[in-house]
Amino acid sequence: MVFVLKKGRELVGFEVTLNNRPGSLNHLASIPKKLNLNIDYIETLSKSEDRYELFLIIDMTDTEISPRELLDEFKKDREYIIEASIAPSLKDIIYPSKFYVKTVGNSRYIYIGEELMKPFAIGIKHVLGREAGGSFLYHYGIGVGRELYKGYSKDRRIEDPEDVILLLKALFNAHAWADIKEYILSEGSITLQIENLWECESQKNLSEVETGSHLVRGILAGFLKEALNKEIVVKETKCIVSGDPSCEFRISVI
Repeated sequence: MVFVLKKGRELVGFEVTLNNRPGSLNHLASIPKKLNLNIDYIETLSKSEDRYELFLIIDMTDTEISPRELLDEFKKDREYIIEASIAPSLKDIIYPSKFYVKTVGNSRYIYIGEELMKPFAIGIKHVLGREAGGSFLYHYGIGVGRELYKGYSKDRRIEDPEDVILLLKALFNAHAWADIKEYILSEGSITLQIENLWECESQKNLSEVETGSHLVRGILAGFLKEALNKEIVVKETKCIVSGDPSCEFRISVI
């Protein structure tokens, strides 16, 4: 669930429930447009067969139209808009008033920010020691990777090595972990070039670390072991922690 920072602008949040029918979203967007107002952000909160709910941010900077007047415009439409309300705000933060279970595919998606993951990735090694902590993260990652593949490949028959990597790339993007920019498949090995890997980014300022990834390295091992039904060895050969422009993983398929 997102929240939006105003950053010095007059941004106003609205929660709108639409009829789930062709043209509803287009009709909703036409209302601020005719008032010369811009939709700054929009997100689907939930969806069912007959309705879906949206969280949208309208930029009302330099306009004489009030949020209440815009809300009244939304409420006038009974054909497409079921209900509408102004989203709550706290100082410069705007957020939806309700919590909705989000999904990626058929799996529930839980938003976990860097504030939680960074202490997890780094703190485990402080508590258990670098070797034991890294081992814990790696083996935990193996379990995550195996469940990821089983969950998202079910009934899809994703078994071709290139399709497996494309699924992995899609999941990394969907979960905002990183971007697999390039991949090289050869007999018995896979090389991945990965940018913006959160686990390594969280450790860029730690001088005692040479490579940052243990959890994601384990995820790669577990995912590919489950997908290819072979033994997998994953090594991080380049890392942004040690000054490389991106992270590189070389994977041996045994």
